[in-house]
Amino acid sequence: MKAINLFLMVMLYSFITYGQGMATYDVKANLTLVEQLKKSAEQLRQSERTYETIKKTAEKVEKVNKQLKTIKDVQSIFKLQKETLSNIKYILDNAGNGKEKDNVVNQLTMITNTVTGLITATSKITTSGIFNMTDKERIDKIKEIRDKMFYNAIQTRKYVMRLKINQKLKKHINKARNGRQGF
Repeated sequence: MKAINLFLMVMLYSFITYGQGMATYDVKANLTLVEQLKKSAEQLRQSERTYETIKKTAEKVEKVNKQLKTIKDVQSIFKLQKETLSNIKYILDNAGNGKEKDNVVNQLTMITNTVTGLITATSKITTSGIFNMTDKERIDKIKEIRDKMFYNAIQTRKYVMRLKINQKLKKHINKARNGRQGF
């Protein structure tokens, strides 16, 4: 009886554990896995090439953006130069006479000389190959010129504003005087 029980237990144990822990080898599954690994490796190589292309394109776009900013800075310089020269003309046409005009003319002469120098410097810097400057040096110089032009434009704006305020005050004073004479 012990032998039968032992036999039944061994049979029951082998029946329960059948297929568990036994290594199986499926040739078709392995071939599929190898093909998938090859495809994945090729996709990875393609992704790396795409990444390199995107990286190079991003660098080019960044350079173009820097150039566009530089172009905008140069446009800003020319706009400020035009405004400054226009303001100087307005001031000279409306400054009046005497000592006040002489002081203004002296200030405007200094501003005009500065603006003329900045116009020349801008033209030289934007000419290709001048001074063998790097892009960074050229951009820094353009920013420096833009800042100087902005300062000079502000100076002429102040003179224009003073003139316009004085003209309005004189107009109102004359109007007030003429109004009293009518009584």
